Parts: sequence; structure tokens; C-alpha cells
Amino acid sequence: FAAKTVHSGSLMLVTVELKEGSTAQLIINTEKTVIGSVLLRELKPVLSQG
Repeated sequence: FAAKTVHSGSLMLVTVELKEGSTAQLIINTEKTVIGSVLLRELKPVLSQG
């Protein structure tokens, strides 16, 4: 998923890579570390729900 934030126009790329079994790797690339950590905090519980 690729996007741009509304306020600052920062670019971000979110990748979910499915691994063996029922595991996955979430990768967030963004220009701003704060946005990446907030996004990770929001997505992790949602993606952990089975």
C-alpha cells in the first residue's frame, strides 16, 4: 500500500509479506519515524486478529 499523508504530504509504503504458517512480516517505510511508529501501533493489533 502506498500513500501520502494529507497534512505534510509525507510518502509511506506499507508491505505485508506472508510467511510460512500463519505468520506475516509488516514493513513500514516512511520519511518520518513518528508516523511509522503510530501506523505500526494502529495496524499491529488489527492484523493480529485471526
